[in-house]
Order: sequence, then structure tokens, then C-alpha cells
Amino acid sequence: MAKTTVTKYCSMTCNRRAYKLKVKLEKIEKSHQEVKTIKAERFQTTVAHIQVINVLDLLSVKEAGVLLRCSVKSIYKMFADGRLKSIKYSPRKTMVLKSEINKILVPGPVIEMTYQLPPKRFSIKDYYTMEEAMKISGLSNGALYNFVKRHDIKKIQKGKWVYYPKVELNDWFKKEDKL
Repeated sequence: MAKTTVTKYCSMTCNRRAYKLKVKLEKIEKSHQEVKTIKAERFQTTVAHIQVINVLDLLSVKEAGVLLRCSVKSIYKMFADGRLKSIKYSPRKTMVLKSEINKILVPGPVIEMTYQLPPKRFSIKDYYTMEEAMKISGLSNGALYNFVKRHDIKKIQKGKWVYYPKVELNDWFKKEDKL
């Protein structure tokens, strides 16, 4: 008798789980459909909004952002940079002339990109580790770190190891020895 109650309990819990999963998946699908309809409505209102904006000569900051496809914060940065001029009616109302936005939208000179050769492959023979550099220079860890930082010697980090170019360190150590 105990065996049958255990199997009934197991099948009931499995059925419950399956039902809950089914309900969850239905909710997710419903949510996806709602999002799709909302996005479609937003796109239609955005297109209509842009058509209205194209007629206006004086735009708000938000409308300028819609027209330039950027955020309001970016528009204010353009004001600060001087790339875009604004008309300030009051402390809370800033407007932009459409002619100013058209100046930004005019394409500038074409900049041709040149191909750069990939950097020379890293060879460990050309570099000192921190311990090797400390032995050669006779400096402590902190002193060597400050020395490298002060003389702007480029380092390469591979994983947890830091490497310093032998040529540059040797040149600096020779200069230091002559002093």
C-alpha cells in the first residue's frame, strides 16, 4: 500500500511540474508577442514623429536627438564642444535650429585609412622579467618599478608576468653608471 501512494505522489508532482512549465512557457510566449507589437507601434510613431520633425525649423533637444539618432546627453555634449549651437529661451528650455543640425549631417572630407603592419612578434629573448632586471640593476622591486615609470619604459604583460625591453633598460643602466 505504501508503494502505490509513493508512485501516485511522484506522478502528481511530475504532472504539477509539467503543468507549471507549460504555464510558464505560455506566459513567456505571450510576453514576446506583446514586445513585438509594442516595438512595431513605437516604430510607426517614430516614423510619424520624424516626419513632423522634418517640417519644423526649430527643434527641442529631444527632437534633435531623434533626428541625429543619439541621446539627449550627446546633444548637450555637442553644445559643450561647440559642434552644435543652441538657443536658450530659459534655464529649462533649449532649442536647436534645424540648419545647425544640417551642418552636422553634411559629410566631411574622406579620410583614407592606411594599412599598418602588425606589430613585431613578442620574443622573450628581447625582454627581462622583473627579477632579472632587479639582479642586473641592483635595485629593489619598488625602486625598479619607480625607475621604469619615471623613464617611461614600455612594459609588456603576458598573463601574470611583466616583461621590460632589454635594450631600453641596458641603455638607461649604462647612463646611470656613467653618472
